[in-house]
Amino acid sequence: MDDFITITAADEVQAANGDKTKIEGVAYSGGTLSLGWEHPAVVAIDGMDIPDNVPLLTGHENDARTRIGVVNVTAAGNRISIAGEVIESNDLSRDIIAQAKAGADWQLSIGAAVEARETITEGTIEANGRTFYAPIILVSKSKLREVSVVPVGADSETHMRVAASFNLTNGGVIMDFQAWMKTHGINAAELTAAQTATLKACYESGEAPPKEFKAEVETVEVAAKAQEAGIQATAEQAVKAERKRVSEIKALFDGDHPKVEDSAVAEGLTLEAASVKLLEAIRAARPASPNINTGAGSGAPESKVLEAAACKTGMLNDYEKGFDEKTLEASDKRFRSGIGLQEMLLEAAWANGYAGRKFERSDSGMREILSYAMPKTGPGVQAAFSTLSLPNILSNVANKFLVRSFNSVESAWRRIAKVSTATDFKQITRNALSGNFTFLKMGADGEIKHGTTTETQYTNQADTYARMYSITRQDIINDDTNAFSDLPMKIGRGGALALNTQFWTNTFVANLATTFTAGRGNYSSGAGSALAIAGLDAAIILFRDQTDPDSNPLGVEPRVLLVPTALEATALSLYQSTTVTNGTTSKQPDQNIYARRFDPVVTTYLTSAAQWYLLADPADMPHIEVVFLNGQQTPIVETADADFNQLGIQLRGYYDFGVGIQEYRAAVQSNGS
Repeated sequence: MDDFITITAADEVQAANGDKTKIEGVAYSGGTLSLGWEHPAVVAIDGMDIPDNVPLLTGHENDARTRIGVVNVTAAGNRISIAGEVIESNDLSRDIIAQAKAGADWQLSIGAAVEARETITEGTIEANGRTFYAPIILVSKSKLREVSVVPVGADSETHMRVAASFNLTNGGVIMDFQAWMKTHGINAAELTAAQTATLKACYESGEAPPKEFKAEVETVEVAAKAQEAGIQATAEQAVKAERKRVSEIKALFDGDHPKVEDSAVAEGLTLEAASVKLLEAIRAARPASPNINTGAGSGAPESKVLEAAACKTGMLNDYEKGFDEKTLEASDKRFRSGIGLQEMLLEAAWANGYAGRKFERSDSGMREILSYAMPKTGPGVQAAFSTLSLPNILSNVANKFLVRSFNSVESAWRRIAKVSTATDFKQITRNALSGNFTFLKMGADGEIKHGTTTETQYTNQADTYARMYSITRQDIINDDTNAFSDLPMKIGRGGALALNTQFWTNTFVANLATTFTAGRGNYSSGAGSALAIAGLDAAIILFRDQTDPDSNPLGVEPRVLLVPTALEATALSLYQSTTVTNGTTSKQPDQNIYARRFDPVVTTYLTSAAQWYLLADPADMPHIEVVFLNGQQTPIVETADADFNQLGIQLRGYYDFGVGIQEYRAAVQSNGS
């Protein structure tokens, strides 16, 4: 803050009866304050009781000799200002005026009594027209008691750094000497008697600590600022992560099942957990066969009990969240040690009328069990009257494992791509986000001119990617419980790999030579293009110097730093470190002006170890787009009885998506050599 008192120059001093000098200044500008509390503080100006006139003191001393005038206090524009007069009644006031006439600046400080305060540990607060990040202390109610004049720091560096102080009191007691030392970062336990006496004199006169204490004070200030910056950066990352989570969930649901979507957002579910919820909602909305209850009389649907047992057997993380308490209790009671593949088939067959009491390993016996468990037109059983559908159970279980495996594969593409929905497999055409859209002044006739879009268009199209797997006759005979988890996880991983291959290898990397060129103004090469401060300088200038087709400035900011694995450490260092080592022989650290500026994104799919990219936020201007059919962002698994010439269970996974380059101006490439 730059809240300094201003006193009129010597040849402009206005005096009343020869002993009054007008003053004005800003006492508090509404920002954060370091008061020696556990967290920075902010005082709500709209919650402060401000009298029309308050005493003007020196050094917050509650003494008649230190009262040098009365000032009028106003709160306007989210700051507290004063105007009044200094009465030349004693040496203190005369010295202040004399130094001011000689060109010295004086600092203003206000004293207030705290009536209500609150510690904010999460999120943000709005106060004084600004946004503040937790942790922070909000003084929501206070009463202004006085305004004081205090000296400026001893040298110009301190003068530029020290802001107007704000001394709060609890119960009307002015800050004591120990608190004053704490605000200046001085450890009282390490002081000699002589040093304590020197500081006591400074405290009583309202002066800053002497120069010999400056190094310690500066160290504390730097540490405090670094800590505050780290806290703010952590809070900002948390906010970004939460916004990203909510955005991904909304894109996943795409308007379907709004109640389930709202619940997923409110409960803080991950994208994986929300995907499971959505799949359950989709299947629950389908016409279902009547369910039977467990023999234990739990009231839980038999199909859900079997699903829970299969998830437990496959050791699916947090599977309990997908089932209610009755279902979990029934599943644990009936299948305490998990459920095998043969037992699963028998349970489904019994529910649909199978009379056998044990699992038959012969081919004819297994075929009969499968015909009941997965009825098409089994002996005396028709699918329409089935009480339990093993394909649905296996599909539900498989999709839960699929989502876990799918999300374990690299998903860096989400950080740089726009995600959209396709309603069919037809080609989609997008107009470029540039054209003649600048507002024009409306004439007297009231006619509004039409804007025109550029002729540049981009296309995209969803296609189907799929694979078939089988739970074989051998798996059934061996009672392989891993069949519940291994195959679905392979399908999930296969779908994620297919998307990554199409996105990076077949689209992004395959089009590098035509997307990034010197003629387009989004490509740089040479030694200055290596990833470092100088390289970032050049890339930022290159990005910002781009123009739209009408030669207007593009007006979009770079937000993402995309790098290969070889440059991951460099990218993270540029993002996290506040200092960098310069290229001189002294190797002295310089300030990193790009710290926390560009979000680093690393992918293993970039083929060059030196090339890197700056991209716009895809929400502002997408360089590349991914479309999903009907908004389904994960693969789907379905199960069915194998063909007649095979004895087993088939699983098929399919994934409908498309990838397409959009606006080339949304990214620049640095060749790195």
